[in-house]
Amino acid sequence: MKIAIIGCGLMGSGVASLVAPEAELILIDRDLSRAEALASTRGGTASADLSAAADADVIAAVLPAPAVAETFLALAGLLRRGAIALDMATKGAVPPEAKAARPDVTFAEAKIIGSGIGVSLGLKAMLVTDLQEGEALRAVRGAFPGFADVAHGDPGLVPAINARGAYHGIRAAVEAEEELRRMGLPETWIQCASGCLVPGSVIGLSQNRMGEFNRRIAEQVRQELRGKERPEAE
Repeated sequence: MKIAIIGCGLMGSGVASLVAPEAELILIDRDLSRAEALASTRGGTASADLSAAADADVIAAVLPAPAVAETFLALAGLLRRGAIALDMATKGAVPPEAKAARPDVTFAEAKIIGSGIGVSLGLKAMLVTDLQEGEALRAVRGAFPGFADVAHGDPGLVPAINARGAYHGIRAAVEAEEELRRMGLPETWIQCASGCLVPGSVIGLSQNRMGEFNRRIAEQVRQELRGKERPEAE
C-alpha cells in the first residue's frame, strides 16, 4: 500500500508515525525541508509537490483549514482511480467541486480526536470518519493501525470534543500553577508539577492506571461534579 501524508507539521508528523510500517510512505509539504526532516526520522520519500501523491492508495491531508479547499481541488486532477483521500483538518471540509469532478475517487472527512503533542508523545488518538463500513474504511484502518480506533461516526462532533478536552486540560494546568504560585514555590517546582504531575494524573485516569491516592481524588471530583448537576430544592 502506498500512503501519502500532505502536511508535515506537528499533527502531520504524528499521523505519519501511525502509518502501517510495511506501507510505502510519501511525505509532502510546501516546505521541502520539513518533509525531508520527517523522512529522515520516519522513512519515506519527501516532496514539495502534490503530484507526488498521484499514485497513492490512501492520501491524508493534515493541513490548516484554509488550505483544504485548494489542496483537494488540486488533488482531484491528480489522483488515480480508486484512491481514498482523507481530510484530517479539524475544521476543514472537502469542497463539493472536488467530489463532483472525481466520482471515481473516495473523498472523506476523517477527524482526529487528540492533539499533535499527544500523538508525538505516543498517546493514543482516534480517527472519526464519515466513511461507511466497507472496503474503503477497512483500507483506512489498514493504512493507520497506530490509531486507537478508526470509527465511522460524525466528524462534525470532533472540533467540539477537541476544544472541550483542550480547555479542561489547560485549565487544570493553569489552576495548578496559580495555586502553587500562591504558596510561594520556586518556578521550577511549579513547572514540574504542571508539566509532569498534571498530565501524568490525566493519563493515569484515562488509562485506568491510578494508585489509591489518585483514585480517591477522581472519586471526590466526580462527586463534586454530580453535586453541581443536582437541581436546587424548590
